[in-house]
Amino acid sequence: MGRSNVGKSTLMNVITGRTGMCRVSKKPGCTKALHFYRLKGKFLLVDSPGYGFARGMSKKKLDDLWSLTWTYVTKRQKLSAGLLLMDVRRDLGETETKLKIAFDKRGLSFKVVLTKIDKISKTS
Repeated sequence: MGRSNVGKSTLMNVITGRTGMCRVSKKPGCTKALHFYRLKGKFLLVDSPGYGFARGMSKKKLDDLWSLTWTYVTKRQKLSAGLLLMDVRRDLGETETKLKIAFDKRGLSFKVVLTKIDKISKTS
């Protein structure tokens, strides 16, 4: 999970070692559904739509995509853990806090993965 254009699909490709398994784009908002990937018959990875911004997408459509992700996080019975991807240049926001609380309430493991580290200047 994570904001639009934070690198969710890219991370899925890296984790699985399957370049091109998940569609990757420089434009935010390309993932518009939950995409399920079974690994070695044991694990199910889910690529979710981002939240926050998508060029050319209405507020209602963005809200619908967030609702899809939120419902999955709060209702999915077989969910065992979650990764929240965050751009290292951004602060933790209300949505990220809400997700953390939802995972805590369900007693599920929740880890933050920082992305876009390569975008920080070497002098920072």
